[in-house]
Amino acid sequence: MWPGASPTLMHWSGGASSSSSSSSSNQQQQQQQQQQQQQQQQQHECGWQQQQQCCRLPLRWSGPFQAAMAVPFLVLPNLMPDLQLHDVTSEVKLSRDIIYLSDNGGGSRAVPEARLTGWQSDIGATFCYSGKEMHPLPGGMTPTCAQVRDVLAAATGEAFDSLLVNYYPDGKAGMRFHADPLYGCWAPSTAVVSLGHTRRFVFRRGDDYAVRWAYRVSSGDVVVMFGDCQEVLQHAIQVEAAAADAGPRVSLVYKQRLRQPDGSWA
Repeated sequence: MWPGASPTLMHWSGGASSSSSSSSSNQQQQQQQQQQQQQQQQQHECGWQQQQQCCRLPLRWSGPFQAAMAVPFLVLPNLMPDLQLHDVTSEVKLSRDIIYLSDNGGGSRAVPEARLTGWQSDIGATFCYSGKEMHPLPGGMTPTCAQVRDVLAAATGEAFDSLLVNYYPDGKAGMRFHADPLYGCWAPSTAVVSLGHTRRFVFRRGDDYAVRWAYRVSSGDVVVMFGDCQEVLQHAIQVEAAAADAGPRVSLVYKQRLRQPDGSWA
């Protein structure tokens, strides 16, 4: 039985009448019941097809199915099938920077970042994480990145104005579990466009690391995080077990700066 279908069988319970009238009424009710069930099944199948189109089901998850469907993120497979990795790397300036990671002693240590990064902003905003501050080049987003921004705006309704570009050269380069820093100045909605080789994108609950949602994101796939995602979940790009077999991947992380009530940037 599909969700929404009646769990009970309908039956005729009319008053005294002839057997032919009773039989005819019973047949009519059975036909109505069958039509209702067919409509419900069609509605369910249609909804399921739409869900399959807009959300790739997790490879695995912990916890009830209902919880898996009520998460503050969405996976849009193959939203940009024609976009290629070299379209971005050929026009974006990337660099490997020093970042500062926490150690077990309560301090921090400086390490070279495994990935290469670049930052672009239509509004001239800077971006900070892990002890480094990124400044955009003049002129806003490069042509390809601006086109992707416009496609995302049409698909999500979000007016993204800034972009973090991550380049993972091979399967040994990943990103540990983290939540994106908002600092009270970035909107919670974020869109992540994957290009290049397929990698494993994993979410986990911040208060229960055993509850996870794991996806294989391929070139052209988009992950949209919204609502309280950065507050209740962490996400990661995992290194590949067979790192030598994994090629380069680029992620385009689109963000939107918040405005103050007076119109100034937060």
